[in-house]
Amino acid sequence: MLTLQSYIHWVQSGEINALEIIKKYQEKVGINELNAWVFSAEEYANEHKEDFSSKALHAAPIGIKDLIMTKDVKSTCGSKMLENYIPEFSATCFRKLEEAGGLMIWKNNMDEFAMGGSGEHSAFWPTLNPRDHARVPWGSSSGSAASVANDECLASLGTDTWGSVRLPAAFCGIVGFKPTYGMVSRYGVQSMSNSLDQVGTLTKTVEDARILFNVIKGFDTMDMNSIENQSPITSDVASKKLRVCSLNSFYEQGIDSQIKEKTESYLEGLKSDSRIESIDFIDFDLLQYLIAIYYIIMPAEASTNLSRFDGIKHGLQEDTTQFDSLSDYYKDIRNKWFGEEVKRRLLIGSYVLSSGFADQYYNKALTVRDMIKGEFMKIFEKYDIIIWPTSPVRPWKIGGHSNDPLADYLADMYTVPANLIWSPAMSLPMWFWEVEWEKLPLGIHIMAKPNNDQIIFQMWTIIEEHTNKS
Repeated sequence: MLTLQSYIHWVQSGEINALEIIKKYQEKVGINELNAWVFSAEEYANEHKEDFSSKALHAAPIGIKDLIMTKDVKSTCGSKMLENYIPEFSATCFRKLEEAGGLMIWKNNMDEFAMGGSGEHSAFWPTLNPRDHARVPWGSSSGSAASVANDECLASLGTDTWGSVRLPAAFCGIVGFKPTYGMVSRYGVQSMSNSLDQVGTLTKTVEDARILFNVIKGFDTMDMNSIENQSPITSDVASKKLRVCSLNSFYEQGIDSQIKEKTESYLEGLKSDSRIESIDFIDFDLLQYLIAIYYIIMPAEASTNLSRFDGIKHGLQEDTTQFDSLSDYYKDIRNKWFGEEVKRRLLIGSYVLSSGFADQYYNKALTVRDMIKGEFMKIFEKYDIIIWPTSPVRPWKIGGHSNDPLADYLADMYTVPANLIWSPAMSLPMWFWEVEWEKLPLGIHIMAKPNNDQIIFQMWTIIEEHTNKS
């Protein structure tokens, strides 16, 4: 498949014509076999493709997760609540993409308001896994990952709150990168959880991730958590041998036996690389608290962020005179236009923030979060990289967890640490294996100390080389 890097190179050399390539991608509008996009941005693309073709990215066709605000182009957040919402401004990351000549071709499907870990919770239609249409692609950036894996665009932007860029990347067999919190502005991106959300990239290769990340990153005065004095991410090889570790707890229970076996075997083979100083397996005793902490902090922040969607301040509106009270109106609007997963998480969030329970749950969760971060920082004093499988399970059948939302939640455990401690992390496809006559991908995951995004790319250069040889 055509990559972002090769597209740029071949357009610059005159080997391909940008407008002809864009036309071929636009011809896929009527297909949408994976439900990977909510709608086509064809009018936008036609308006900008000639102008953008002379910029750095040469109008490369890019997918945009539908909670990233795009001026004058509908942005639904995968919800009926915003089905007809057209923002009057663009998110900073999208504006940077435009300035570099990245051409939005789709608004990608997603779990409603980024709530849901399978791609099944969009208000419009579930996204399908490109490797097996009967299985989930994971979420919430399900459409962004599926559209890249299915070559419906060259790359895509998503958001990652608990692994929602890296997990769908792993399930769809592509590269998913979550930068250090604050490296990419969140201004103009609908927040689910302020202290966890981060815009990330979904690409076909690590080099494509580096190119796209350098475009969208940078300080922004509109984001109070934005990091100043950022340096470009280069393709340089590691100047020193990297010290790598993996956590024993991730291999002890709840992990698919084949994923465990293949990951341990791969890490053993990686030890022979001259650029790796060591790969150690170490103990980490706080992993048991990760999911509990996450599922207190995230719903709490989400319930606050989505409180404005009440049919008056924001969201779909109805005739208030038809209701006996304003409270009845709010209940009707939110019950009717929010999906079941959104309502479930908002109820949890309201509960843990309610009077008498905030100290018992939310404030304790913040304290334990600080403890977890402190313990990871101790690990990073000795190691440059922590590596483990992206997911403990393989893609499950659509509807397989419909009566057991807890199963979705527990499957997030391997990616949650990076969001809790604001670290950069990436998932890369390792190999494929036969399951019911289908080849399904397996992802490997690495995490580095916050602000050490460069080391992520240095390590992944090594891993990608080994993967291509295997």
